[in-house]
Amino acid sequence: MKKDPVVNAVINQSNSPGAVAQVGAGTFSQSAFVQQQHQLIEAIDQAINSPEFAALNPDQQQGFRDIADVLKAEASTAKPDTGKLQRWGKTLVTFAADIGMKAASSTIAQVLTKIFT
Repeated sequence: MKKDPVVNAVINQSNSPGAVAQVGAGTFSQSAFVQQQHQLIEAIDQAINSPEFAALNPDQQQGFRDIADVLKAEASTAKPDTGKLQRWGKTLVTFAADIGMKAASSTIAQVLTKIFT
């Protein structure tokens, strides 16, 4: 099994001397996400309805949809897991860029940046 750097970061943060400040930052990220979740879902839906997506081959379309569905499902929950959102968001942005969906990749990355900064 591959080591997950996001999980390590969470474990290291919770055991660090600055845990109180880090928990505060995590809470801010969570509340910021609640405000941005609709923008993330809209950005994904726009990507799926874009000419870039239509130009992909069926395997690429299915791969993008599979990752997007997981990300949208997590974003739609009442208390989304920020670790999952970061991992799946990064996976979707990278995959979109790799298959030539540059505009979609950029838009989704911008929304994710707003959520986690």
